Amino acid sequence: MEERKGTEAGAPPDRPGSWYITDLSRFSRLEQEALIDLPGAWYQHRELKIPSGCDVELLWKYIDAHGLGGAAGHLAVSGLIGSEELSEHARHRYFSNILHHERARKVCCTIGARSRELNIPCVLMKGPILTKQAYEDPGVRAFGDIDLYVRTEDEANRLLDALEGRSTDRREATTFLKRMREPGKFKAEVDSFEVEASFLTKFLTDPILEFFARNKEKVYRVATEDECLESPDVGMHLVLLLLHMGVNHFCSRFIWFLDLAALIRKNRSAFDFDWVEHELGQLEMKNFAASVLDSCRKNIDPAIEFPIAFEKNWNSTFLYRMNHPLVVARSPFGFYHSTLSGFLYGTMAYAFIFYLFSDSGLKWLGLKNSVTRWTTTRFLHGLRLSNRFLNLLFLPLVFITIWPMSIVASRIFLRGRIEKAEAREVSPEKQKVNMRVKKN
Repeated sequence: MEERKGTEAGAPPDRPGSWYITDLSRFSRLEQEALIDLPGAWYQHRELKIPSGCDVELLWKYIDAHGLGGAAGHLAVSGLIGSEELSEHARHRYFSNILHHERARKVCCTIGARSRELNIPCVLMKGPILTKQAYEDPGVRAFGDIDLYVRTEDEANRLLDALEGRSTDRREATTFLKRMREPGKFKAEVDSFEVEASFLTKFLTDPILEFFARNKEKVYRVATEDECLESPDVGMHLVLLLLHMGVNHFCSRFIWFLDLAALIRKNRSAFDFDWVEHELGQLEMKNFAASVLDSCRKNIDPAIEFPIAFEKNWNSTFLYRMNHPLVVARSPFGFYHSTLSGFLYGTMAYAFIFYLFSDSGLKWLGLKNSVTRWTTTRFLHGLRLSNRFLNLLFLPLVFITIWPMSIVASRIFLRGRIEKAEAREVSPEKQKVNMRVKKN
């Protein structure tokens, strides 16, 4: 995959390399306030107020890194941004998103046509499909690749061969962690677009694929002739988006919260929330989903409906802090950090992400009725993916030595992030009073 480290307005939309923020200067409270306010401003179609003294150039880089450049562009086109400098960047991103979406739509039409010819059931999700199902306006939502889901590896190969797709990573040894975490998936280039094909495997280590395997009849179908961007079941899409933003990315970008709010608002009458709750229960991620939607309710739309209440649980403090807007704004998690410390922290977190989000957890290694089926298969299958000694040695050592520390470190780390961010909002006079109190 081609990566870039900048977030310039004219660069290709939403590639993983564009998510780096550790290369950017630390933003102040002024930029932070505007960034956090942007999802709600777009959702409610109101003016985005830019504080006086705000570093607009830096603010734009953070906005684009969080995937919100198109939302800002929509406001700019509507005359709802009070900064001409920011509006110029945002309009550029908005119109480039429209062009990118049109190219992707043509590729999706081709995929649908080939799947009909070969009678291969498949489904397209996220990307241009989400743009249609949640936003309708193709300028708002940037995306990088096209996500294609099929039932088997053979069907994926046949379909991509018919599309004359050129494999981009089937034979490439990327990183150890990528080989460990991504069975049942490969990428190919189709008409200069990257298509990520996912298929079911014997040992389902990815909760998204386990979710699909349990709902084959609801997911996979042969595309119809009259619809290039055929919309999947909205409940399926909602669960997929929750799993993707959590298990894959630790909820580290604001655009994923906006995706959920927009999808629910546009399709509220079509949701079967009882079915969604049941599936999240099967995945042991009900409380995670509730925490994410609770954050959407607080920061984007107070009227969002979701049947599961966020409850006190073994990991509820971690989930609350992870979804706190002050933490999301700085994206502490993820492999798209360019610093060594960021990468090591992300590696430690990702090694046990499937336990951190589980409703039951491991009871702090008590192991009593707590190891869920998908967490154990996901962990154990990591040992099967390579015959290299490093793989066999690394996972048990990480499990024994790092996992308990990772939870404690995560709690301390996130608490410190929030406290530092909140401290910036305290007046100098109040800070002096606090210092006197601490000394006494």
